[in-house]
Amino acid sequence: MIHLKLSDWTNRKQEPETDIPEDFSNSDSGPLTRRAYKYLFSQLLNDQIALGETLVPFKIARDLNISRTTVRQAINLLSEEGWVSNGDNGRITVVKQPKTEHLENISASDFNRETETEATYRKIFEKLLNGEFLLGQNVSAQEISNDFNASLGTVRQALDWLCARGLFIRIPRRGWQVVDATLEEIVDLYRVRLLLESEVIDRVAVKSTDAQLENLVSDCKRIIEQFNDLNDSDRRQIDYTFHRTLLELSESSVLLETIDPLIMKMALLGVYQELPPKTSLKAMKEHLAIARVLQNRDVELSRERMRAHLLRAKTKYEME
Repeated sequence: MIHLKLSDWTNRKQEPETDIPEDFSNSDSGPLTRRAYKYLFSQLLNDQIALGETLVPFKIARDLNISRTTVRQAINLLSEEGWVSNGDNGRITVVKQPKTEHLENISASDFNRETETEATYRKIFEKLLNGEFLLGQNVSAQEISNDFNASLGTVRQALDWLCARGLFIRIPRRGWQVVDATLEEIVDLYRVRLLLESEVIDRVAVKSTDAQLENLVSDCKRIIEQFNDLNDSDRRQIDYTFHRTLLELSESSVLLETIDPLIMKMALLGVYQELPPKTSLKAMKEHLAIARVLQNRDVELSRERMRAHLLRAKTKYEME
């Protein structure tokens, strides 16, 4: 399966953020805050975080799958040592880089502590995008529990997380039901996205680095080149991931938390709509066009192309 590298949806957790207790530790690394500090220091030491670069706590928290509170505490340690500074604009900027190594390297994989609930949440989401559940279908937590070999409590929590993302409905005394939507409701979803994703474009043009946009363009090109190797599920996941990537590049937790459930829901509803390969390829070429004009920092043209991209999809539903 092919994914955009900036936001591989199988590795990023889309569930609501949960705080990990600060006393969490293991025998090798010590308290979680200290390990987060070591990770960030290692990034500074190896020039993976450059002088003058801005640290974004919520983004680091998502990358490491830890709480924002823990990240902020780790950044405070860096600040106390003079490596970063909180400017008048509120941004946390690298002002100094270490020259010699005095602690071990730590990679993001050291924080890859997917809980059973997180893994179950991800597996159910995959089943939704693969069309293994029907719209409006009642699902049995017990059957999912048996299928995944997970505890019933874990499955129930994962389903409740998916309810929070708008993909399931909790029905008293009956359990959980996959959402459904009328054509009118789908059109309304696109109307909201048309308004909000223009704001995302504005933020990405300002917040993203040249390297990030270059990577986005490269990923879009690579996907188009390998289009014939993709199945329908891949194409739906790639469309979701492209829009999710832009949300992450916007560095706005408010936009991410507001829009991500909308594009997740559209990804689910799209499973049950006919998506001819020609139409899917056109959408991917539109992704590339958006990425290219963003790379040129042409905000107006980027907004125009994003609007045209969403309008084309919206019109398809309006004509049905």
